[in-house]
Amino acid sequence: MSNLKESNSDTNVIQRNEQGYLDSWPEKDAKIEDEEVKCAEKMINDFRMYVTHVRSCLENERRAISKLPLEDRDLLGDPRKHWTKVAACSVANQKVLESAITFAQMALGPDNPIVQASQIHQLRLPDDDRMSKIRSLFKQMVRDWSSEGSEERSTCYSRVIRGLEEKFPAVDKRHDIQILIPGAGLSRLAWDISRLGFSTLANEFDFSMIVMANYLLNSKLKQNSLSIYPYVVERLNSWTYEDQVRKITIPDIDMSSTQLLTRKNTFGFAMGDFLEVFSDGEQFDAVVSVFFLDTAKNPVAYIRAMYNLLKPGGIWFNFGPLLYHYADMPENDSVEIPFEKLLEIIEKIGFRIEKKEGPGANPPAFYTRNLNSMLSYSYDCGYFECVKI
Repeated sequence: MSNLKESNSDTNVIQRNEQGYLDSWPEKDAKIEDEEVKCAEKMINDFRMYVTHVRSCLENERRAISKLPLEDRDLLGDPRKHWTKVAACSVANQKVLESAITFAQMALGPDNPIVQASQIHQLRLPDDDRMSKIRSLFKQMVRDWSSEGSEERSTCYSRVIRGLEEKFPAVDKRHDIQILIPGAGLSRLAWDISRLGFSTLANEFDFSMIVMANYLLNSKLKQNSLSIYPYVVERLNSWTYEDQVRKITIPDIDMSSTQLLTRKNTFGFAMGDFLEVFSDGEQFDAVVSVFFLDTAKNPVAYIRAMYNLLKPGGIWFNFGPLLYHYADMPENDSVEIPFEKLLEIIEKIGFRIEKKEGPGANPPAFYTRNLNSMLSYSYDCGYFECVKI
């Protein structure tokens, strides 16, 4: 999660263009605009310092090896050939990041904060936490937009999609069903739901995710036209050096010719904090949240927001673990509530639980898994459907 702070009104929405993808940046007051420019400038710096970050990692490795006894260095052999490959892969990754920035500058209009941030940007070395988010961004691309990520998407997205199809079986009427997907990330779930005919609004907080989602959705990329190297600085739990420079191609579908909309349904993107962006209430027929509920410091606030956003009779589909992202942070003020207690609170707030699935009910789910790593985390995720009474 980034430190992005956005509008506290529901006008902070990127509207859809003719194809239904991200189109233009909405007008905002000066205070909101200034804050967005600051966030955009940090994001641009993170993107443009990626190669420098990788080179710094390589230099740290070189320094560590140079301190070894000579006989140990001889056993390791000459790592420079591998370092050259890593450097080349990082340059390829940098080009993808630069393309996303350039496209945002062109596609989102002259007044968007990316353009304004570019005019004031000065390169500086970001801290490791910010660069770890850029490394994670490449893994998110694998998860959402590669053929390798299809199995992971299936374990995480298929349950809520099945719930939607069961609840709204009439395909010709789905354009009237307004669905919100908070924590949309790179928006593959929102995109897949729109392909089923639903009118969909994706919501994301992280600026780097927003810029990359815009690029992947809007720039009409041909199938497998981009090559990325997500694991170039992932030296832990590697089987081989080659695994670290493994190429992944995206997107797994031809975005240059795909028609997302039925011309009746809509697709939009709302940028900003979930609790701040939506204030009108009773806007949606359904909310679909996947790996999202545990991103809250106070999950009860999320539950209340879901209730307020749904129309009477509206349904909330939720799937995910309870990792609680703020739990290990100092002075986090994080509240960690177990699954069954959450369901109690959901009912007390005014929902009717229609379906719940607990331990072992669904296959293990993964999140940005590296298929060639020794380490893999899996989640036994909870699922529920609840209706606003």
